[in-house]
Amino acid sequence: MRKSGVCPKCGSTELLIGAELSDRGESNIRHPATVRVYEKPEALIFKGAHDADVTADVCMTCGFMELYVNDPAKLYAR
Repeated sequence: MRKSGVCPKCGSTELLIGAELSDRGESNIRHPATVRVYEKPEALIFKGAHDADVTADVCMTCGFMELYVNDPAKLYAR
């Protein structure tokens, strides 16, 4: 959707690109959505977490949504 400019579900070109995706945590505080991977997922501690923010592209006609990691390179183990 981001590259083509067309919704794959309905064919609309009315798209919202890069919408913030967030969740509400304790005390109703908003937190940006992230994706996390671990260098050592089997470890009990010191797993080596790597996080990257996530945004959404939304079709304004049918509501179809695609998620994108803003900086995928952050997820690679260093």
